[in-house]
Amino acid sequence: MSKARKAATIAVFAYVQYGLAVVTGIFLVPLTLHMLGARAWGLWLASSEVLGYAGMVDLGILGVMPWMLAAAVGRKDRKEQKMLVSQGLWLGTCVGIVYGLAAVVAWHVLSPKMFLTAADRALVVKPLAILVIVSVVCYPLAVYKSLIVATQDAFFNGVLGVVQGVLGVVLTAVLLIKGYGLYALVWSAMIPAILVNVASAARAAMIAPDLVFALSRPAWLAAPRRQQRHRHHVHRPSRVGADLQLHREGGGHVHAADVGAAR
Repeated sequence: MSKARKAATIAVFAYVQYGLAVVTGIFLVPLTLHMLGARAWGLWLASSEVLGYAGMVDLGILGVMPWMLAAAVGRKDRKEQKMLVSQGLWLGTCVGIVYGLAAVVAWHVLSPKMFLTAADRALVVKPLAILVIVSVVCYPLAVYKSLIVATQDAFFNGVLGVVQGVLGVVLTAVLLIKGYGLYALVWSAMIPAILVNVASAARAAMIAPDLVFALSRPAWLAAPRRQQRHRHHVHRPSRVGADLQLHREGGGHVHAADVGAAR
């Protein structure tokens, strides 16, 4: 696909998603207010906003991963792509764990200051727990979505975005009408997110199996070993040389056995 067609495809899908958001918003907002009530929905929005602060634990590293992968794809550097995918997977795992811990701390620290009663906290705590758990699981899979974006698979990304939006709207409406309350909001957001991440991982495995199924050691574990091997390689000859110099300064004779012992 040419660059012009890719740009046109991306633009078309972007406008479709924007139009979908406008149309469904007009329909879903009154439905949500009617089925949940202003207070319950407000509690959900305020409480989920607390979790938004916990989402900053990655410091934007996962956000720039598509750019880093795109640069490696542009250079056709397969080794760097493999390294970025592997390290992105490990980083996503660590960020997910830290996010989960930060969300728990933020909830216990900030929720009492949000003037929430015990009944309010009981209403939102379980849906929020589902949101956190699913987010923790999905964090590592985000690297595969980044890989798809980096390869400029415009049609697949566009279809995936539209499907995610439509599925979210349908689930929200159906679950609200069936009386699931706040669980309707959390599952209508999480189920499409899970499907998008799984579909991205499957697509990445199809187009680049050597990147998906080749998992390297985390960089923070591999680096100390490389440094240790480097120090060992550099300092051993200098130690041997120092021992030989001491032999010479002492007037002694240097034999092969002395060199072997020094080594």
